Amino acid sequence: MNKKFFLCAIFFSSCAQLTIQDYQNVAGLIFQENEQLIINSEYIENRNFSFAKINIGNKNSAILSLVTIENDIFTWISANGEKVITRNGRIIESYGLDYDFITLNSIEFQFEPRSYELIVQLENPRAIITQNNTISFAGDESLFLDKQYQTELFIENFLTSSINWKGKNYFWIDKSTGLALRTHQHVHPYEESIELEFYYIFR
Repeated sequence: MNKKFFLCAIFFSSCAQLTIQDYQNVAGLIFQENEQLIINSEYIENRNFSFAKINIGNKNSAILSLVTIENDIFTWISANGEKVITRNGRIIESYGLDYDFITLNSIEFQFEPRSYELIVQLENPRAIITQNNTISFAGDESLFLDKQYQTELFIENFLTSSINWKGKNYFWIDKSTGLALRTHQHVHPYEESIELEFYYIFR
């Protein structure tokens, strides 16, 4: 059993043990807006669930909690019903944001230097677009969140010719676990950039 699969299995077993009361606690606690939000070891010790800190453009930070893992797909949710779904750290679906979207073939995204095509269904306005993407390895980097991590940085260049939308996405991957620790992504042509920091709690 490889390390990445083992870690995901731990996450899944942890999520599978959530009770109705747990979900009610999640709904009451996981979405906290605070422009001065600082994540440190004390903050993490007081959390019962893995969580992500999200920033959209210049809006205040918010906390979303991990509620399910299935087939490498992680679902993060807020008390207000906003939902961000990730695969390998990449946002593949959103619900309840100003500009939602669904990636229809998200399995194509992998952390290895390659070119590939993604099909994305946009909302507000509704449209289906095709992205031509190239992902490259940019080197090793030290990343400080609650502590120092050694990461591999991957950069994804994307282009949608039909609407002249292009840019770069960044993914910092923990070298010891293979899990995404930080990402900077553009997911919708009308949405501001989204930054995510991931904090995994093994209990």
